[in-house]
Amino acid sequence: MNEKPSYFKTGSIGAVAGTIGAILGAIPFGLLHYFLNDFLVKNIFGESPKAMPTSLMLLVSGLPLPFFIGTICIPIGGALFGLTGAFIGMRRGSSRLWLWGGVSGLLFNLFVSCWAL
Repeated sequence: MNEKPSYFKTGSIGAVAGTIGAILGAIPFGLLHYFLNDFLVKNIFGESPKAMPTSLMLLVSGLPLPFFIGTICIPIGGALFGLTGAFIGMRRGSSRLWLWGGVSGLLFNLFVSCWAL
């Protein structure tokens, strides 16, 4: 039977795995936002982005995330969600705390990206 890891070890694993999960999850959602904007501007409304209504662009492709959210808030939020996920995994007796933390960090990025999309 596995022994229960310490709270410090669980928190460290969760913070690192959550940060990695949030950063890896940002790549596909960032590409999705970019390609939706690119498709709308070039293929539907022509080369001029001024020709497309702003409300339609925001409705279909989402709000563009500012740079500071992508570089500061997503890793911090991923680490916090990773901590939570690792502690939930520890309470359930799981030996894969890194998986609980990583999936929680990815879920944080999903929430942020769906809010922007």
